[in-house]
Amino acid sequence: MAARAIGSNKEPAFDDRRAALLQEYLSWLEGRPLAARTRHASSHQVRRYLAWLGDRSPVDGDPLADGDARDWAVRDYKRHLKAVERWKPASVNLALAALDSFYAQLGLGRPIVRREDLPASRRARSPRSSSAAADRVLIAGDADAVAKSLKFELRAS
Repeated sequence: MAARAIGSNKEPAFDDRRAALLQEYLSWLEGRPLAARTRHASSHQVRRYLAWLGDRSPVDGDPLADGDARDWAVRDYKRHLKAVERWKPASVNLALAALDSFYAQLGLGRPIVRREDLPASRRARSPRSSSAAADRVLIAGDADAVAKSLKFELRAS
């Protein structure tokens, strides 16, 4: 069964597999020390992505089971967000961050997709981890380790 249009306010209809993967992700998110708004934004972004995937036929493998197909699908989705949806860089990066956590939860690891560059004024306001170790801590959801990592990075600057 194909998903409904992404722009619709109605909940997209997924095939059984995508519905099960989404439910697993939502349960996983509930167990993370995240703000409710972050949890909602991540679940929304993953729903949009799964709906978008449902409207495409896999050409290079299954993006929900194969790392190479995952990377191609997420890159294509990023292009879709920029060219068709006309999203700004920060919004594209938010969607990519949600997909990072989704694929990490699936056990496939983070997609290899370049983030959008943010304007200098935006970069100065938004904290970012600067190391792969800090990224792993963020994905794992260890709030204490994240706080320590950010404090360390701020002192080092």
